[in-house]
Amino acid sequence: MNQSLHPAPAETRLPQLQRLKQLTEVELPALAVAGRWPIRFDHCFKRICFDFAFEDVWYKHLAKPAERHLTGLPLERALACAEDLAIQGLPLLAERNRASLGYRGKQGSAPKASAKRAGQNRAG
Repeated sequence: MNQSLHPAPAETRLPQLQRLKQLTEVELPALAVAGRWPIRFDHCFKRICFDFAFEDVWYKHLAKPAERHLTGLPLERALACAEDLAIQGLPLLAERNRASLGYRGKQGSAPKASAKRAGQNRAG
């Protein structure tokens, strides 16, 4: 799936990239702060959306920096992910973040740590 190692002409993907940047760097972080989401940094939203686009760790399929090389269907999927996160909010964010962490072999540790903290807060 390394077809995206060579970028498409900028003019064909510029509007999508601009919208993706607006969502991941401005709109989603603002929603995260207002909604007290556990994820609020732009690079986290990008990780989630890029991983969603490839259904895997994005940099296994795409040269860095991602924005320079993201084209075609992966770009469409990343943008759709960001738009969906802006509309559906925290429940979808949690689902997509779990998937992203799973691709990275981190899925098992994050929920256990949260559950452990929650249990300690109740007991304490």
